[in-house]
Amino acid sequence: TVGTDNVHSLQPYVGVSFGRTFGRVRPVTVGLDLGYAHELLGTARAVLVQAPDGTPFGAPGVALPHNRVSVGLHLEDTLTSNLRIGIGYGATFGIGSGSTQAVNLSMRYVY
Repeated sequence: TVGTDNVHSLQPYVGVSFGRTFGRVRPVTVGLDLGYAHELLGTARAVLVQAPDGTPFGAPGVALPHNRVSVGLHLEDTLTSNLRIGIGYGATFGIGSGSTQAVNLSMRYVY
């Protein structure tokens, strides 16, 4: 059996975004996002579980990084006056731990 478990986290985040549009007839927008987060509370993650015979034991979880840096880059092209298509890449790196990465495609119809 596993009882309830609560985990508390406090991560102030600061970020900045830069963007620039090029061209007048068929504008292309390029953007860059940078961010930083810092965990102020504990990073250890564990749960207390109980064996079928009633013996309690701790099960360690994956610890959160104290510091995380995020980076994103995106590009959006205007196909027609109402249709835009874009591609983006974003990554979050935990300093001293793993990372997450994502690629996204977008299509926007503006009326």
